[in-house]
Amino acid sequence: MLRGLVFVLVLMGVSHGVGMFHLLGSDEAWLVSGMVGVLVVYCIPPRPPQSYLAWLRGGWMLVIGAYLSIFKFPSLISNGVEYWFAPFIGLLVYTAFVCLLFKRSSRANPKQHEMDS
Repeated sequence: MLRGLVFVLVLMGVSHGVGMFHLLGSDEAWLVSGMVGVLVVYCIPPRPPQSYLAWLRGGWMLVIGAYLSIFKFPSLISNGVEYWFAPFIGLLVYTAFVCLLFKRSSRANPKQHEMDS
């Protein structure tokens, strides 16, 4: 819970700060702030049992997947479908990706997920 709250606060703060100085576009600022958020959240105690690189890989995959499905994917498929419907397709693809990722990780570490619950 605390990790999620800190991630959202870092996401909002960094994206607002970068946007305030007009250094990046709003979608790229969101991507950078999400990646910074993953770095910060790892340091909150108790530290996750994964190694730092495994944590970064998983977190950055989720952030980049969300970035692509929310900001980039709708503009790519908007020629084939209505523009208002394209984000829903992107969200569906992202949700399927996340479900497959967690299903795969739960098969790899079944005891870890038992301890979490």
